[in-house]
Amino acid sequence: MVFGAFAAQAFAQWEWQNPTPQGNTLNSVYFTNINTGYAAGKCGTIIKTTDGGVSWTVQNSGTANHLHSILFPLPDIGYAAGENGIILKTTDGGNNWAIQNYFTPSGQLSTVNSLFFINADTGYAAGGTSILKTTDGGTNWQRVYRNTNININTLFFLSADTGWLAGGSGVIMKTVDGGQTWAPESSGNQKNIFTLYFPNSQRGYAGDDYGTFHQTGNGGNSWWIKSWVAEAIYSLCFTSENTGYAAVDRGWIYKSTNAFGSWDMVNTGSTEVLYSVFFVDANIGYAVGENGKIVKTTDGGASWILMNKGTQYPLNSVKFTDNNHGFAAGNNTILKTTDGGNTWIKKETTENNSYNCVFPVDNNTIYACGWNGILLKSNDGGETWNNLTSGTSKTLRSMWFFDSNNGIAVGGGDIGSGMIILKTTDGGTNWNVQYETSYSAILSSVFFTDNNTGYAVGSYAILKTTDGGNTWVGMNSISDNNCAYFFDANTGFVAGKSGILKTTDGGNTWNYVALLHNREEFYSIFFANENTGYAVGKSNLSTSLVYKTTDGGNTWIEDTLNVDYILASVYFSDANHGWITGENGTILHFDGGPSGINDPVSYTGNINIYPNPSSDKINMDINKNIKEIKVMDNLGAIRYQQNVRSVKNIQLDISGYPNGMYILSFTTLDGQTFSRKIIKM
Repeated sequence: MVFGAFAAQAFAQWEWQNPTPQGNTLNSVYFTNINTGYAAGKCGTIIKTTDGGVSWTVQNSGTANHLHSILFPLPDIGYAAGENGIILKTTDGGNNWAIQNYFTPSGQLSTVNSLFFINADTGYAAGGTSILKTTDGGTNWQRVYRNTNININTLFFLSADTGWLAGGSGVIMKTVDGGQTWAPESSGNQKNIFTLYFPNSQRGYAGDDYGTFHQTGNGGNSWWIKSWVAEAIYSLCFTSENTGYAAVDRGWIYKSTNAFGSWDMVNTGSTEVLYSVFFVDANIGYAVGENGKIVKTTDGGASWILMNKGTQYPLNSVKFTDNNHGFAAGNNTILKTTDGGNTWIKKETTENNSYNCVFPVDNNTIYACGWNGILLKSNDGGETWNNLTSGTSKTLRSMWFFDSNNGIAVGGGDIGSGMIILKTTDGGTNWNVQYETSYSAILSSVFFTDNNTGYAVGSYAILKTTDGGNTWVGMNSISDNNCAYFFDANTGFVAGKSGILKTTDGGNTWNYVALLHNREEFYSIFFANENTGYAVGKSNLSTSLVYKTTDGGNTWIEDTLNVDYILASVYFSDANHGWITGENGTILHFDGGPSGINDPVSYTGNINIYPNPSSDKINMDINKNIKEIKVMDNLGAIRYQQNVRSVKNIQLDISGYPNGMYILSFTTLDGQTFSRKIIKM
């Protein structure tokens, strides 16, 4: 059954600007012809090229689940699959993807590690302890094999009847009846086998996590260990009976040109793990892997070209002076753009340092600060940089400049180091200490609402000044804060490890407007306008965390950007142009495009949902303009549906739902729809 289809434009608000084409790890690559190919990976990533890998477009898979395998039995008909047993299908070359299968507590497959299709109708999906089979192009999937003693990593079929599986503990098994029964074969060791390939019916190869090549010459009746390369082998591909390629750790490709299974290493120019290799013909091949790496060969693997562009250094800070001119800074890196981020150019500085903050006062005057009290200044738009003397060795983490001469820098938090606030009134030539503590503590962020009133926040600390930073007074703080944003002298927000707090009385009192789970943390908060704001940071899995508000910060809901990296900074130059930076050189751009599921779609009524998150029941106070409510899981499957024309209060029992995020979809009397997120924990 098809549970939902997703068009490529549905979630087009945020786009990758660095690295390009995108930065999530890619686990699988497949080409349908010399020009057209696809790759799939973490966070539901699917990318497509139609020019032989020169350029790639990010497609909307409709899922945030990691995808482990992608293939196309026909030019326009393809499948992708991954964690939680999800299987996707496209019939139009990837423009739309439909969910065909996903795992439920009573389901059949908890993860899909490998897909293999004999033709457009007959295919297999394997992972964990089970194998599923379809004979109708994925409309229905039936479990044909289960063995609780094995963990299946890979499949390979030579025909509709004959195939092999391989996995943990050196398991290799063979079927000759289309997957109904499987007979064990001895691989020669007990290692974790990741990949299989049979260039003909007799000769086959397997690779494991210890870098061992296994080989058979009699259709799998016996296997022997042929070679060892000291790196985990993740993928095999053969272009003839004798010529094969293996993708391994450290970005290497190994090539064999003889039947005896000797393998020679080829340097691809990448140092990151390559998880999948695919050859279109004897000369043209691709490999993909960690952090979105893509390499290509046009000479049969003798040399490889890196297809990615951009830095992969963590980027801790981003700021723009207008919609076109901006800077991003991070580890040993300061980047500049003059075209809204379409291109970013690295600027040489006088120091190799971890820069925590960049602050362009205008298009010419820019400041940056970082570890060991480093302060830099540029007077020519970032082309050249001069060292400033801060007078401290403490890490400086944030800055605020009123104009080219007057500014504030805050920091501290090194081992045995206290908070510090510095001020300059002469363009950074001299810096004076305005506030300092002897005990170990951090100030992470500083924000001013005008030339007099400002706030500095950090380790259970909120400091306030009303005289331009000359003196600072401690305010009540109930959380560990990393960032701040204020609308005016009285109304503002701080965010950090516990969530987001709001004040309306100049910091005298604070109230939580969003709470985080354990090990989650916000690092940056910014508002695009008086209603819409974003807070970004780290999830409990050390991946991206994004919360969004559309009512001026009174309520916040978790947003999904499908990015596998911690996010460090968010900035908007106006309501339609925003940027987020983070780990692995991540730069995302908001283009003001169509809305995602979190936007209220012109709805102004009140919906009260509480408690959220919840472990058992969710209460909803419904406005009389709502006619229908649905609850969907993050794969689009409807779990609950009710007509609520005459209902004002609903109590929804979610105690039986698996933990995770769910979508409440509301339909108004005039046919509009909008959504809210709930969390089952």
